Amino acid sequence: MTKTSLLGSNPFWVSLQIKATGGLCNLGCRYCINRNSRELTFMSDDVLKATVQKALYHNRDMAVFCWFGGEPTLARQGFYEKAVAYQKEYSSPSARIVNQIQTNGTLITLELATFFRENSFGVGVSIDGPEEIHNKMRVIKSGRGSYHLAVRGLRLLQDAGVNPSVIVTVSKETLPFARQVFRHVVELGIRRLSYSPVLDSAVGEYPSITNDEWYGYIRQVFDEWCRLGDPEIEVRELNEVIAWVSQVSEPCCSSLGTCSHWFLVDHDGDIYPCEKWGKSIKFGNVLTHDFSEIIKNSTHRRFARLTSYKPEKCQRCRFLSVCNNGCTQMRVIGGEFDILGLYAFCQQRKALFRDVESAFSRAIP
Repeated sequence: MTKTSLLGSNPFWVSLQIKATGGLCNLGCRYCINRNSRELTFMSDDVLKATVQKALYHNRDMAVFCWFGGEPTLARQGFYEKAVAYQKEYSSPSARIVNQIQTNGTLITLELATFFRENSFGVGVSIDGPEEIHNKMRVIKSGRGSYHLAVRGLRLLQDAGVNPSVIVTVSKETLPFARQVFRHVVELGIRRLSYSPVLDSAVGEYPSITNDEWYGYIRQVFDEWCRLGDPEIEVRELNEVIAWVSQVSEPCCSSLGTCSHWFLVDHDGDIYPCEKWGKSIKFGNVLTHDFSEIIKNSTHRRFARLTSYKPEKCQRCRFLSVCNNGCTQMRVIGGEFDILGLYAFCQQRKALFRDVESAFSRAIP
């Protein structure tokens, strides 16, 4: 189900990323901009209630709540029990509500996993590959690898009847292992996975992956996916290309052409754009502003206009309808972030599109 179909006829729906614990995390992943955060930041009941109530009111009884961190399970199960209770209190029995949580998996208990299943939470777990690869970057604050803790959490989710997805972050150090990582994640019983390349504009000082490196990586993933031949295994980066080839709609946030519908609500109620934007732009606070006010203010209008910009090269591209100049925080001019620039992985994405298109045309005469 796409976000637009979920949220019905509202002319400007909003979906929320909610940082229940701000940037607080129990890990210190080497590519994470928040890796040194130790400030105790927990969302209050007042902020939680206002967030749920105002989102459901604005979207007319429909909403997507994406629970982020830091590490959102640090907020504990009681927090999410309250969130679900408020969702029921401020919506009708026919409301369409989606809850998604992105976790490092290390704090999952069977009780929490069961709660997620009983309340239909979509769960994404961050795993970067087999133990020796995962532990290169994803470490606890003492420097010890987190692989065993993450996989233990993954197994608890699966045992409880949750079918989690996996997000793989790809850094310079893990670039050579595309095939091993894909095979390992599939061997863990995962059927939905996605990839996140490290880019300076998203994570600060950590070295970026180049277009050629990213193309080579995803091309190997595509080869492994084809070799496996299991249609139940979905890779987000391939899905959007396959959707284009098949002439169906499968938008994800990095190909919608704007992120002005997404809002991040921080632990203190402050409202920002998508979490990849950090705190460079602030729209207001959920305790004092309704979403209808926010989307009308000059700051948000300017942000919406800028993030919708398409360079002339995009406007002439036959892949425009499925790419839309990519993630708004991954646009560059001369190697530096610029919202009016071109998607940093434009060449990689076009090359992948052509490869998938060619493979499908050979398979389907």
